[in-house]
Amino acid sequence: MVGDNKEVFFDVYCPRCQYKGVSESDPNGKCWDCLESPVNVDSHKPVNFKEASENEEQTISQSNG
Repeated sequence: MVGDNKEVFFDVYCPRCQYKGVSESDPNGKCWDCLESPVNVDSHKPVNFKEASENEEQTISQSNG
């Protein structure tokens, strides 16, 4: 059985991702892989999504002021 292609929900997942603080302009950053894959098989999650831990979320929010 072939899986269904689903649109990636960047607006839902990116704010919660551990890579959120990484510059999108960094060509080695994980964001580029996700942004280059706007659809995913059987999932709305970006390909490199990893849930940020509570400590990472606090660090990101403090660095963004």
